[in-house]
Amino acid sequence: MKKILLAVVTLSCVFSYAQNSDSQSKILDILGQERFDNIQNSNPARIVYLEARLEEGYKIINNEGGKFDQVEKLDMIPFRIDVGDSKDTLGTCKDGTGKSYDSAQEFLQKENSGTLNILKYKLKYDREKVVYYQLGSTGKVLMIFPVNHINKVVAQK
Repeated sequence: MKKILLAVVTLSCVFSYAQNSDSQSKILDILGQERFDNIQNSNPARIVYLEARLEEGYKIINNEGGKFDQVEKLDMIPFRIDVGDSKDTLGTCKDGTGKSYDSAQEFLQKENSGTLNILKYKLKYDREKVVYYQLGSTGKVLMIFPVNHINKVVAQK
């Protein structure tokens, strides 16, 4: 029994580390090493927030019964870009293709393959309400959880 419990605890720790490592690599992809290190040293809670945004900040669901037909439809999901001193300064997309967006299909392919980095996209984040987007004609809906939800997730860690 002790061996089984030890195995479960070990696997949980390994999975948690792998998820955290993947999240940090996605944050590094957006910020770059120098900016990541600066934020890690000056405001480590920001990194924890970004990890929570990556891990638990969104969900993709089916648009069953057309329930979400009236929400904004995104055929192309734009990448976030650096724009100097404005509010949109998380980082520049570094996908290497020179594109400024992903199609809804590409977005879903990345989600299905586990390579989606939600931080790369210019999406709306509401403080209190879930934001919904139809993903093109795929029959899927992207739910962006509110800032308050992410703050609660961070507080529980």
